[in-house]
Amino acid sequence: MKTADLFKREHDAILEFIDALESIGRYMENGNDVPAEDLSIVLDFIESFTAGYHQAREETIIFPAMEKAGILAHNGPLGIMTAQHHALRGYIRLMDDSLAHIPFHRDKFIKAAEDYSALARSHIEKETREIFPLADLKMEQASIESLCRDLDNYDITVTGAARLEELYKIPGLLKGAYQE
Repeated sequence: MKTADLFKREHDAILEFIDALESIGRYMENGNDVPAEDLSIVLDFIESFTAGYHQAREETIIFPAMEKAGILAHNGPLGIMTAQHHALRGYIRLMDDSLAHIPFHRDKFIKAAEDYSALARSHIEKETREIFPLADLKMEQASIESLCRDLDNYDITVTGAARLEELYKIPGLLKGAYQE
């Protein structure tokens, strides 16, 4: 088992969501309206899944294990990944803030969504091609298997299986709805 395998399903869901978010942005740029309910679903996924679930699992479980294996945190690759998580959460706040205004700050939402999408794609690519292979080199297989158990336990005790499956369905619900 490789560390990238532990996050493949999550990364695939996030990438599918980013495709939908980019479609929504283009749809809005062309002057079309997106129902507030759909934008709320967008924010629910980003806040609950990408930040509240995925990033939390990385920051509380895998990054500490990688640091323990000798991968630099603060001035190294894990510090960069954590800083990118903070930047992504900043874009989430901008999207949320744009929805809270009356009237809706459409341009602010579109720009924050574009910036979020670009950074999230780049971030996942870096994790997949650089960070997780580095973890595989530095970590013992038993440590990776222990990570798998810790991640499974997190899913059950923190997020909950039903909520997690509900979140995994969101990208598919949005996919293709805003194609032009």
